[in-house]
Amino acid sequence: MATLELTSAKNPRIKALMALSKGKERAAQGVFSVEGAREIERALTAGYAAVEAFLAPGLLSEAAQKVLNSLPKACAQMSVSDDLYGRIAMREDKDGLVVVFNMRSHTLKDLPAVKAPLIIAMEAVEKPGNLGALLRSADGAGVSAVVAVGSGADFYHPHVIRNSLGTVFSVPVAAASLDELVAYAKKNGLKIFAAALTNAAISCFDADLTQPCVIMLGTEATGLTAAALAQADQAIKIPMAGIADSLNVSAAGTVIIYEASRQWISRHPTSRR
Repeated sequence: MATLELTSAKNPRIKALMALSKGKERAAQGVFSVEGAREIERALTAGYAAVEAFLAPGLLSEAAQKVLNSLPKACAQMSVSDDLYGRIAMREDKDGLVVVFNMRSHTLKDLPAVKAPLIIAMEAVEKPGNLGALLRSADGAGVSAVVAVGSGADFYHPHVIRNSLGTVFSVPVAAASLDELVAYAKKNGLKIFAAALTNAAISCFDADLTQPCVIMLGTEATGLTAAALAQADQAIKIPMAGIADSLNVSAAGTVIIYEASRQWISRHPTSRR
């Protein structure tokens, strides 16, 4: 497909691309944009459909050029000046390429079936960066899925994509209400663990995290809601040796899921969940 040259920020395609910085526009258009050769490549590897590519020939990095060459023929390509690219790109480490992809459905029904699922659920996600960081850890630890519970979940937020290093495209994700998550857990025989500082909480190192389970994490300010705590089979906590009583939510989630991974490997050294 021939490359079109766009020169004005008032061009409808440029305006539509810039609007994708807002969640409402992403939802309305059904597409999202990705910057960074690594993240774009991971979206492509995960099978996301690329529909448009905006490139600045003078800024294209070697990695971005390779990704550009791998785009499907159906993906329209637009060339822009360095100055115009500076207006459409949000990242500081610009490598000259932005690609627009179609969104996917992310419900609990879309999650793959695995033998002993380990699902991390974040209730009322406050900061997209924390969700992205948790996705990166989930990818490293081999977590089955990450579920955003309640309102505000946006898996295609630029900070989620950036902080996850593109693992948001490979880790199964879903958005659900608390009731939907609890029903899913009961239907599939998953035990619900709530990360919470309650009197009934046991150390996450003492909990059996090799069984099919959901680990729920709350907000950094107030933790899990009373409704979420009421649905948990067991509260767990991370032992703290200093004066702080808790960790950043993504750090806490990382500790717990790596403990779950350690437990699994110790019992099943030749297989993953």
